[in-house]
Amino acid sequence: MSLKRYLKTVAKKVLPRKIINSLKPTRYPDHVRKITIHPERIAYELSRNWKLNSSEEKVLFVGVSSDYDDEKRGMSFEYFNFFLALKNMREFNAQLFDPYECSRKYGKDICSKTLYELIGIYRPKFIFYFHYLDVVNHG
Repeated sequence: MSLKRYLKTVAKKVLPRKIINSLKPTRYPDHVRKITIHPERIAYELSRNWKLNSSEEKVLFVGVSSDYDDEKRGMSFEYFNFFLALKNMREFNAQLFDPYECSRKYGKDICSKTLYELIGIYRPKFIFYFHYLDVVNHG
């Protein structure tokens, strides 16, 4: 038995669970910040460089940018044929949101909330949504 495991077993015998729970702070001091993930903040950071007040029709492209979410395979079919075509049209202001990258970083629930926040910030007229895995909650 390792020393670390031995100390844990001794601590469990010496200190009952009630005492351990009472030692946890109920309120964190001002200099200690709890790290939380806010979908609003993620959506804001993603949309900072977007042209929000342009006269062009706003289009949000929601799909994977790399082929089957594998960067080694290059860019995806949808990215080349739909997003880049929309991006090159003068009458459209197309922006990309990759839900696969977002769900890999933050999880499915945060990714879904971030997508809804982006739609609220950007207010697109059209949304092109391409997926091959279920990474967004549709509820």
